[in-house]
Amino acid sequence: EAIRAYTPQRCIIADIHSGNLTGESMARLGVALSYHLYEPRSFCAPSVLSQQDMESIQWPYIAKDGRVIDAEQAMNELGFMSVSANDLIAAAKQYNVGVTIGEFGAFAEQLDQPYWYSLETQKAFLRDMTDTFQAKGVSWCYGVWNGVSGLTGDYPILNDTPYEKLAGTTQYMNTELLQLFREINQWDSETRNICR
Repeated sequence: EAIRAYTPQRCIIADIHSGNLTGESMARLGVALSYHLYEPRSFCAPSVLSQQDMESIQWPYIAKDGRVIDAEQAMNELGFMSVSANDLIAAAKQYNVGVTIGEFGAFAEQLDQPYWYSLETQKAFLRDMTDTFQAKGVSWCYGVWNGVSGLTGDYPILNDTPYEKLAGTTQYMNTELLQLFREINQWDSETRNICR
């Protein structure tokens, strides 16, 4: 209310990213909603694995309990949250506010070693997730920019992946992922306003 008293037309976005938050109170006030989607957690934030373990993991992901998890199922996972991504999308629709996946991805920075999924697994994951977001009409932001699983890193990390040194920096660009993101973003060439 204080923000709107000063700038009535300002787009306000609430990041729903902890337990006990559902987004409903913010949506009721006309605030757009944002969600961090790092599910399934055992795929998106794995504990220490060997390179051999990581090379055997594919997408869709087979969880330890035998469930096959694809993007749609990942959007129903709760993890440590009180709501799933699909729950938040439903709340946004109910109150006619915008919604975005403010972060998603899979990251290996916890591993302390330069091991990561195969490029084929990364591509399958990213394509499935972004295709699902598109089908739901939800905007998104890739939350893993730098590091082992990111578009850039301090040195070439993955043996089966081409990298290009970025001029004037210490960074290397994963050119395969860059090309994939260029292809993915063709569907979203029009600017979106999640605050509607």
